[in-house]
Amino acid sequence: MPISTGSTYFISNDEESKFVQAANNEDVSSVIALYRFYRFSKLSMEQALPWLQKAAELGDGISQYNLAYYHYQNKEIDMARKWALIALNNGISGAVELLN
Repeated sequence: MPISTGSTYFISNDEESKFVQAANNEDVSSVIALYRFYRFSKLSMEQALPWLQKAAELGDGISQYNLAYYHYQNKEIDMARKWALIALNNGISGAVELLN
C-alpha cells in the first residue's frame, strides 16, 4: 500500500512538543524531523523554514543544500550562494550545480 510523504513525516501533538524541546537543545535529528513535519505533513513552508535554517546552522549538509536551493528558487542569489558553498564544504557535491 502506498504511503504519502505527509504521513511518513507526521508527528502527533504529544510528540511535537517533545521534538520541539529536543530541537531547542540543538538535537539535529529533532530539528530535521520538525522541518519535515511542517514541510510535508502540514504543507507549511512558512513554519518549516525556521527549522530548515536551524538544521543548516547546526551543520547538517543536506539541510544546508536544501536551504541554498530554497533561496535559489526565491531568487535570493547571495543567500543561495552562501549556503551552497557551506554545503559543498560539508561534502554535498550536488551544491556545485547551484553554484554554477
